[in-house]
Amino acid sequence: MLELTYKTLFQNIRPFFSSTILRRGWEYFREDMVERFHIDSDSTVQAIIYGSNLYKVRLDMKRFSSSECSCPYNGYCKHMAAVIYEAVRQAGLQPIQFLTPDRKLIIDSKPAANNKSADTLEPVQAEMDLGEFQVVTSTSNRGISNPGTPVYAEVAPKAVKRVTFPKESGSVADWHLYFDKKFGNYAIYSSGALDKFFLEVSTKLLVFGEGWSPLTLVLYEIHVLLFTMKRADELQQQMERNYSYHSHTFGQGLRNISKQCYERFIALDSQSITAEVCKLYPNHLRETASFLSVYGSPIHSSMMPWRDTYNLLWWGILRDKNRIRDEKIRLELVLNHPQINPRQQQDISMKLALFDVIEGNDEQAMQRTKKLVNRQPGWYVFFLQALLSNQDWDRLIHWLKWLRPLVQSSGTSHMELYFHYWQEAAKHQELEEEWLGIVCSMLPSSFTYYSGYLLKHQKYRQWIDLQMIFERTPFEIEKESLKLIEAHDKNLLLPLYHFSVERFILQKNRVAYKSAARLLKKLNQYYKQLGELEYWNQYLLHIKKQFSRYRAFQEELQKGKLIQ
Repeated sequence: MLELTYKTLFQNIRPFFSSTILRRGWEYFREDMVERFHIDSDSTVQAIIYGSNLYKVRLDMKRFSSSECSCPYNGYCKHMAAVIYEAVRQAGLQPIQFLTPDRKLIIDSKPAANNKSADTLEPVQAEMDLGEFQVVTSTSNRGISNPGTPVYAEVAPKAVKRVTFPKESGSVADWHLYFDKKFGNYAIYSSGALDKFFLEVSTKLLVFGEGWSPLTLVLYEIHVLLFTMKRADELQQQMERNYSYHSHTFGQGLRNISKQCYERFIALDSQSITAEVCKLYPNHLRETASFLSVYGSPIHSSMMPWRDTYNLLWWGILRDKNRIRDEKIRLELVLNHPQINPRQQQDISMKLALFDVIEGNDEQAMQRTKKLVNRQPGWYVFFLQALLSNQDWDRLIHWLKWLRPLVQSSGTSHMELYFHYWQEAAKHQELEEEWLGIVCSMLPSSFTYYSGYLLKHQKYRQWIDLQMIFERTPFEIEKESLKLIEAHDKNLLLPLYHFSVERFILQKNRVAYKSAARLLKKLNQYYKQLGELEYWNQYLLHIKKQFSRYRAFQEELQKGKLIQ
């Protein structure tokens, strides 16, 4: 057991600290920031302090000058003071006496040689809430020679829950109480401050999880992210209310937070821990589901990825037959509420569709969402990705076929992602003809994908025809594609260049004439390399005569030394 006396504390240890450091150390002690307290011997202790970072403290109570803390403070710091309060408590003494000593205890503790006199110890001159005791001190000058002996009076415990730092054994509610305490009043006064928000929340909250079991840490980090999104929503509303005249300037910062949160959710989801978490942490998962039911459907226009996050968590760690049943009942009640607005109806319908897909009822999910107004292909991306991850190719193809009209009517914004899923499915199924039919039916929106397919399968003549049908000139085509066909057969490129030359000439402006002259010079090179200069001369003579009245064009031919 650690052996400490008030005499040792007042004479050999307390003089090392200023009253300010003692007050700050008391705050850390009161908030349970001292963790992993360990007594190495009858005089040496070690502990971890949770602050802005994790700090290691080692105290030698007999030779206190050799004590140390890993924090950057140059001297005897608040972390060391906090550990002393815990050491005093473990030794069976009253920690409050180290903060604000009783006059009688100080007098009874005779001063040690070469040390600061005990009667110069500073009482904390303030009225402080110390939990079970209320300490009232005088406002007199330094020292206790003046009247000012602290008076201790027991007070009733507060009814509110005591907020301590997050612990591995804590509940989700406990974690969020601390999150709110730490960042509930976080204010944003400029768009630049938003860029620091995600990093600051992550840095100051994730530090508590160091040393926890991997499963608990995953759950904890999930809730740090959920809190970040919740707080970002609150900040967005605050900015729209107070800075509406330039709230758009905060948009990019909020989008960055949204992106970082969801990327981290995906990284956590990839750790494949669903079964173990469901077995070991049913209460945490129940609280997680409750949190999403409260905050996962914001009434205002949120920039946070609530729908995707909801989908990801319910597809993963929250997936449980009974829990899904209860959530569906809750959603149906909301959906049938007479005052539900169209936006809420969309949100609830897509969430119910998620559970349809989880249960394998794809047709029901399609019918449930088909009637929603302003549908977007992006609403269904999670379903496609989930089926792809599960390698459920038949269901994925069924969804892709069903989504074709919606994707086609939405333009090119979702085309790339749509064909990405088609290509992934085609790697595992005989789908080439079917895929080609889909691509051709969606032209011109699918031009890039059809063009790429033709190149990949060396259907170069069809590729050239496609470029001319959509009036693309060599200036608009990737150089690598032209070089590929040039290496295969230069003859295939001649029609494309002839077609493009005449298109530029018919535009009847100087810039277009210059472009036509550049293409003619390239054509000249091709004909030389093919050994067909006779055909080149005939073609050039034809062009010169056909457009002889286009004086500016004739001048460009002369500048390019194509004609004399």
